[in-house]
Amino acid sequence: KTSTAKNHIGFTGVRTDLRDIISTASIVLSLSNKPESFGRTVQESLSLGVPVVGYDHGGVSDLLSRAFPAGKVAPGNLVQLEAVTSTLLDNPPTVQRYPFQSIQTMVDETLHVYREVAGR
Repeated sequence: KTSTAKNHIGFTGVRTDLRDIISTASIVLSLSNKPESFGRTVQESLSLGVPVVGYDHGGVSDLLSRAFPAGKVAPGNLVQLEAVTSTLLDNPPTVQRYPFQSIQTMVDETLHVYREVAGR
């Protein structure tokens, strides 16, 4: 059922050209067992128009809910993970490039809140 191309997974190690690597991917997986507060890989992938499948918890859930709900799977549900991944690989969706805030903007806004609280 799967093509030869779908049977290849690459582990890149530490890289500085992540944007270039992500932009060539057919799909990105975000499968941390622990809920992350912020899914930067998810944000970067979706901003490049690359579909993401990720566990429906933490920041990954928030990002996927807003930008690509078709990629949400229940944490640890490998049957659902395989089904969603296969569907997206067999029928590649057009992913709307989501206009996320830059990391610098998020840092600036967080520091602004801290300064407001510290000034009270």
